[in-house]
Amino acid sequence: MKIVADANLYDIQRAFEGTGELVLVPGRQLDREHLKGAEALLVRSVTQVDAELLKTSNVRFVGTFTSGADHIDNTYLASRDITFVDAKGSNANAVVDYCFAALAYCITKKSLSLKDCKIGIIGGGNVGGLFAEKL
Repeated sequence: MKIVADANLYDIQRAFEGTGELVLVPGRQLDREHLKGAEALLVRSVTQVDAELLKTSNVRFVGTFTSGADHIDNTYLASRDITFVDAKGSNANAVVDYCFAALAYCITKKSLSLKDCKIGIIGGGNVGGLFAEKL
């Protein structure tokens, strides 16, 4: 299996060692030529994945190592029956940890107690929901 992946994906060679032919391309330079014979495409948000990129390819799987998918044309992927996976929620714990660290810093800096603070959470998705649960 030929897998085309963004060369800037952390530890990508080790992760896919022995799974087939892995072709690494800088994400901003990835184009249709690189996808010839490829069955899988692994990207970051710098690569626009749409009909222009995929129309002449045999790609059957697209994975993005990002939580957002603004760079992916899901409608086009569905029309071609291409499987798509994103990393939504994968960094939620790290972001919540950061939020608690920032909160602790602010409370300490202002000599406050957490019980004296009103905390507003905007959104109840992966991060907001987890933050509320841990709070």
